[in-house]
Amino acid sequence: MIKSKNMVILLVFTLMLTFGLQALSAAHVDSNGDFSTGEKSYASCENLSITSQVSNENASSSMATYIQAADEVSKTSVAKTNGDSVDVGTRRAGITGCADSKTMSYGYAHQKSEMKDDFWPNSDINLKTQMSESKNIKKLPNEKESISIEVDDLTCRVNDVVSINVQFNSSDVADGVLIFYVDDDVVATHNLSHSDNTLEFDTYGLEAGIHGVYVEYTASLIYESTDTSASLEITRHPTYITNFTTNFTDDNDINMTFDLLSDEQYVSDATLGLYHNGQLIKSVNLNDSTNSITIARSCNREIIKITYDGDEYYESLELYQLINVAKRHLTLYVPSVTAYHSSQSDVTLTINNETRIVDGRIELYVDNLLVYTENATSDISSIPLNLTNYLEGTYELRALYTDSDVFEDASYTTTLKVNRIKTVIYANNITTYRNASVNLKASVYNYVDDTDEGLIEFFLDDETVQTGQITNNTVSYGYVIPYTLSYGNHSLKIVYYGSDKYTESEINTTLTINKYKTTLYVKNTTIDDDGLININLNLYSYNNAVDDGMVDCYVDGVLASSANVSNNSAKVRLPVEYVPGVEYDVELRYTNSDYFDDSTLNTRIQQNKTNTTISISKYLSNKNMLNITTYVFARDYSNISEGNVKIYLNNTLIYTCAVQNNTVNTFYDMGEFPSGNYTVYAEYLGSKRYAPSDNTTTIEKIVTPKTIYINAQSTIRTTPNETVTLKANLTDYESNLITDTINVKLIYNNQTISTNFTNGLLEVNITSCESTGKYIVELITENTTKYKAAKRNVTLNVNRNSTYIVAPNSITSLKLEDVLLNLTLNDNNGLIQTRTPVQIKIDNKTIYQGFINNGTLQYRLKLNSSYTQTQYNMTVIAGQTMTYSSTGKNITLKLQNRKTYIKSENIYSKKGDQLIFKAQLYDSLTHKMVTKSIPVAIKLNNLTIITTNTTNGQILSTYPNEYNNENYSITIKSATTGLYESSQWNGTLINQRSTIKVLAKNIYANANSTITIKATIYKEDKLTTDRIPVAIKINNLTIATMNVTDSMIEYQYKLPENLSQKEYNITIVTADTQNVIQSTTNLKLFVAKNYQQINVENITAHKNEVINIKANITDKNGNIIKSNKLVNIKIAGTTIANINATDGIIDYNYTLGNLKEGYYDLIIKTGETNCYLHATSQSILNVRN
Repeated sequence: MIKSKNMVILLVFTLMLTFGLQALSAAHVDSNGDFSTGEKSYASCENLSITSQVSNENASSSMATYIQAADEVSKTSVAKTNGDSVDVGTRRAGITGCADSKTMSYGYAHQKSEMKDDFWPNSDINLKTQMSESKNIKKLPNEKESISIEVDDLTCRVNDVVSINVQFNSSDVADGVLIFYVDDDVVATHNLSHSDNTLEFDTYGLEAGIHGVYVEYTASLIYESTDTSASLEITRHPTYITNFTTNFTDDNDINMTFDLLSDEQYVSDATLGLYHNGQLIKSVNLNDSTNSITIARSCNREIIKITYDGDEYYESLELYQLINVAKRHLTLYVPSVTAYHSSQSDVTLTINNETRIVDGRIELYVDNLLVYTENATSDISSIPLNLTNYLEGTYELRALYTDSDVFEDASYTTTLKVNRIKTVIYANNITTYRNASVNLKASVYNYVDDTDEGLIEFFLDDETVQTGQITNNTVSYGYVIPYTLSYGNHSLKIVYYGSDKYTESEINTTLTINKYKTTLYVKNTTIDDDGLININLNLYSYNNAVDDGMVDCYVDGVLASSANVSNNSAKVRLPVEYVPGVEYDVELRYTNSDYFDDSTLNTRIQQNKTNTTISISKYLSNKNMLNITTYVFARDYSNISEGNVKIYLNNTLIYTCAVQNNTVNTFYDMGEFPSGNYTVYAEYLGSKRYAPSDNTTTIEKIVTPKTIYINAQSTIRTTPNETVTLKANLTDYESNLITDTINVKLIYNNQTISTNFTNGLLEVNITSCESTGKYIVELITENTTKYKAAKRNVTLNVNRNSTYIVAPNSITSLKLEDVLLNLTLNDNNGLIQTRTPVQIKIDNKTIYQGFINNGTLQYRLKLNSSYTQTQYNMTVIAGQTMTYSSTGKNITLKLQNRKTYIKSENIYSKKGDQLIFKAQLYDSLTHKMVTKSIPVAIKLNNLTIITTNTTNGQILSTYPNEYNNENYSITIKSATTGLYESSQWNGTLINQRSTIKVLAKNIYANANSTITIKATIYKEDKLTTDRIPVAIKINNLTIATMNVTDSMIEYQYKLPENLSQKEYNITIVTADTQNVIQSTTNLKLFVAKNYQQINVENITAHKNEVINIKANITDKNGNIIKSNKLVNIKIAGTTIANINATDGIIDYNYTLGNLKEGYYDLIIKTGETNCYLHATSQSILNVRN
């Protein structure tokens, strides 16, 4: 261990034996330094090198020379180590001598083997062994005392400075030399005569691990030499990650920022590995600052492992971090959709978000039936929706955005309103003659498309005569007016029964065999702007517009005027000689029409001017200005802006003006008028349309002295013996200043001051009394003929200024925080500028004494650990001054423990997986994680399964998932400590199986047809390849079962004839398996009945003859319906047979009675069945003589 044992020791020992204590004592006196091994401790090689040619004769001289040289070296070492930094790299190498010489303790430049044998007897013997053996020799008188030393085992970080403290079993050791070794290398010496027993050792260059420390004590005049050893454990510096934050980038990837630190310093040139699900996803080289790393968005809500391998200086690191970026907020908006059955509608989708959509899915549900699903993109703006399979009604429409790593789930629910298209049926009245052929025609229109489906039926006098399927908006067929149809009007009602697409509509028309008749009547009479009388006429003809011909007007038997007829009306304008207010006999004749019968109306008319009334509003102001406003109103409340109004005052015309908007207004100065009553007369002169009117009113003028008012402060506050300015003003009741000079007396404290108001203003200085109290200042104006006397009392309140402190009544703070007290000292005039002493106490203990300057004080109370109560009473006392009184303020100081909150998330897991409980404990005030270790309990269904502690605010624990139920409640609760309140987070453990969604659509089909039931199966929003058992039901009756392996369901089914309802429920059930949860999907089957028509030909026969009635029943494509149907046969409105049509064929013989010659209607009807609508067909029976 010693190698050559730093020959200084052997030299010292030899000299002690040779020369005795006297020589050593002299040498010790000359030497006053300790020895260091650092290269910078020496001034030159000459000071360190001692020649090996030493003889017994000059040993004493050499020893003295050595000690002197060592002492110089020691001085240099002390100066360097106490002041300048030492080259630690040099010190690792030990003591350096001259060139080509090896390092030796105490500066020797040569190996022990190079010295003379007589100076180094037994030179190969280990010096430490010799010294140890010498300890066991019995001391002789005057021998050195034995002593022991001890050094504790040491621990430090790589390149740290560690203190090697040597402990003696004696407390008064003040001489000798301590020699320090690390791993057999001398690292320092300390001369205890002027150095302490502790070495500050820099470990730079030593690797991490266990190193040996050996310390030797020697060269003492009092104590024997001794030694000790210890271990030095050097560990690498721990690393940790802090300031970890995550957020989304503009591209919606995840950006992580964090600091890799050690001892609060950045770790530079480090390589980190990021792992997800055991796979390396990124390797990152870090710099010596905050680092920013981008990872895939799919890592959100996932745990990643961060690893750092470390190096010879830094410890390795393995950290599990939950990436929990708050998902971006996203909202959906879907306006309600209103569309028609069988139409193609676009569902408009508005996604409100800050960045582009990069993931997730859009799903569309109608009445909870999934009808659309697709990957979401920023480009999606609408979803096509085919409404063929939706009947009239209101459906719930829900759009869902889901399955995104970046955005929150969002949904919007609105309504899908499916309407039938409104229709309007048009048909004309028919005027014809008996036995004539007419065209029965009806047109059904809508504002969307061509009406191309639905049944129309014609009823003549409430009897059905024909049914037909509409095509291209129209149904028409020829109809011969039967001989049995009487003259006059007949109702012809046409009914459109509509369909699932179109609404029903009907129209009533008239089948008439007659001319058109007209009716003439007077609507009203008016006077136009020219003052002429107008007779307004209406003309009426049933179901026709009267828009030709003319009306002649005869007054008192004389043709006065004529007018053309248009759009069922005419206006006859009488000449100017026919004036309002006169009654006339009038005959009105409608004539000269090609289409309508003449008609005549006799009547009497009298059109008067519109009566008016006039009202007067008057007002005489204090300035004697008369304001007159007249209002002219008509009986019909019309706006009158014609005719003039004259205004008289005591029969003198003072104003004439035209009426505008029913009103005339004027002003008239009555300043020179004496007191008395005056008459105001207003006359409206009338106009061409309006009759004249007038009105009278009176007004009284009274001249009296004005009442005036003194306005001043009711109270003036002042301090004793102070000059006070009293200000006042003199006004009338309208607050107008009195501009005349008014004398006024001020009576105060037995004194009278005479002065005056000038231009309504007064300003007088008075001196307050020296005594405090309230004094009355009385102001009295002089009474004049123009103004009454006014009086006003002002109270002069002489008192010291009271003060008050403005500060909060209570202050609430968290413990260990600073409390900032802001207060102001005020009087009624604001802040007190006088320097005022102040004292602040807490629970009667003074904590502050000082002054309030310029009326404000700000005091910051630092709450230390002694403030443990929840409430203290704080008292602020402002002292009394020469001018102001003392005041105080009590403030309640309320202290609270620091609150915390826990952040975590629900856990979605499956049985057999590891449950990862990841949470963070935050300080509610700073919103930073609590770095103090806090006990935490984790519970499932209120049963504690884990107890742990937070680490820098992080809670991370795992537990095996052996739970069978679907949901369990999670409770994470932190304990209450001396500093922090307890907090609790509640969540849910959700044990999942894969969910199934079925995409399907309603089915719309005709009765007795074959339908195809199609659907697509999704597992976890992806097409499934699993084997899924499926059952299909109609109205809860199973019609098929199958195993689906390719996610597609396609099943054909023939609808039975007995399906008579309109709507049926189709249910698709996927089975509950080990991997998936059972799902039930409901859709609708809508069944529409088919059209049928009866085909029959006209028959010509003679009376009393047997006729053969043949017909067949076909579908809309002309195919005979092979079924038995009951049919009804009528001739001339009388039923002649109710028979069955066998396989769609009608063949019936009938003997005609003694019918008259002419045309008769032959009508065949069949009713509605499960599969078909009813039908009627009409043909002609032509009976001849």
